[in-house]
Amino acid sequence: MYYGRKIQGTWGRGPERSPNLPDVPTIAEQTNVKDYSAYAWTILVSPKGLQPQILTKLNATLNAVLVDPVIKEKMDKLGLTILGGDIPTAQAFIADEQARYETIIKENHVTRQ
Repeated sequence: MYYGRKIQGTWGRGPERSPNLPDVPTIAEQTNVKDYSAYAWTILVSPKGLQPQILTKLNATLNAVLVDPVIKEKMDKLGLTILGGDIPTAQAFIADEQARYETIIKENHVTRQ
């Protein structure tokens, strides 16, 4: 119903507009929150100590699936961004996310309930 202008939408994932909803403004465009970023991610992880050749094979297979045109089209229709990549990049991403949320938790004095 957005395109019929019955409701007003806001794109809340990050600083860029959604390619699937280019007319929907971001939160940063509508508020004073200029560094707003909220997103979900899914990543394949393995038990520590898994043999490197198995990790490499899993990573290559997953990356091949992620570039499959049928999969890409379905993900695009859902508004999902597929990244894929290599193992060191995934490890760095997880470390960055952990540091990001640790900072948010400390700055906002979040405690377990």
